[in-house]
Amino acid sequence: MTAGRIDQLTEAQRACLRLVLSHHNSKEIAAIEGVSPSAIDKRIERAVQILGVGTRFEAARRLSDHEGGPTYERLPSEPIDVPNTPFPTADDAATEPWGLVHRFIGSDPSGGFEGAARNRLSKGSRLIRLIGLTVMIAIASMAIVNMAMTLTSLLRSSRAAVAPARSAASAVPNGGRMTMLKERRRATDAVTADFLKAEAAVDEAAQLAATCVSTLLQQRLAANLPVGTGSAALQLVAEASMDMIKARARFVEAHSALVEVRRDIGLGQFYGFGDVSECPPNEGALREAPRLSAVA
Repeated sequence: MTAGRIDQLTEAQRACLRLVLSHHNSKEIAAIEGVSPSAIDKRIERAVQILGVGTRFEAARRLSDHEGGPTYERLPSEPIDVPNTPFPTADDAATEPWGLVHRFIGSDPSGGFEGAARNRLSKGSRLIRLIGLTVMIAIASMAIVNMAMTLTSLLRSSRAAVAPARSAASAVPNGGRMTMLKERRRATDAVTADFLKAEAAVDEAAQLAATCVSTLLQQRLAANLPVGTGSAALQLVAEASMDMIKARARFVEAHSALVEVRRDIGLGQFYGFGDVSECPPNEGALREAPRLSAVA
C-alpha cells in the first residue's frame, strides 16, 4: 500500500523530501531547487497528503525507507551549502542611472550590471518616442496654462457682474447723482401710477364678478327656474371671480417686490410712508427749494 503511494510522488516532490530528511527548511530547499519557498511548501504538502502521514519528516522517512537510503540525519549545526546570489558591484551601482539612460537611447549597449533587462528597440524608435513624449508634455503644459487663464477671466467677470450698483453711483459727481436720482424717481412714479390703476381695475373686476354670481342666483330663484339651470355658467363666473381674487393677492405681493426695487436703485428713503396714498412732502435731497417773494 505504501509502495503504491510512493510511486505517485513526482521527482520534484521526492527531491524535496530527501532534503527535508537532512533537516533543510523550505527557504534552503527553495534556494537549492531554484524556486520560491511557497512552491516548496506546496510540493511537500501534496506529498504528505499522498503518503497519508501527519508531518513532512514522517513523509521523508517513508520515502527513505522505500528507497533504502541511509538513515543518517545531518545535525542542525552542520553548514548548509547555499548558492551565492550575484550582487552588482560598487561601480555598476554608482553608474546605474546613467546606464539606464544609455540603454534607453542605445548609445551604450554594454551599460548596466549583469542580468539587467535591455531595451531591444532601435535608436530610431527610441528617438521617435522621446520626441513624442516631449510633444505630449508640451501640449499638456499649454492646456494647463490655458485652463488657468480661462478660470482667472471667469472669476474676474463674475466679480464685476455682482458688484453693487451703488458703487457706480458713488463715482458720479454730486450734480450728476442728483440728476440720476430724479430720473429714477420719475420712472418710479410712472410705474406706480400704472400699477395703482391696474390694481384698482382688478378690484373692480373682482367686485363685478362677485356681483354677477349673486345676480345669477337671485334671478334664477325669482324666475322659479330649476336648480340645474345655468349651473355651468354659474360655475364659470364663480371661477372667474376666484381668479380675480388670486390676481388681487398677486398685486399685494408685488407691492413688496416694488419696495425692494426702490431700495435697490437708491430711492428707499423717498418712499418710506407707503405706496397707496400720496406720500407727505419729502425731507430728503430732492425737495425743491422754497421760492422767495418780495413783500411790498
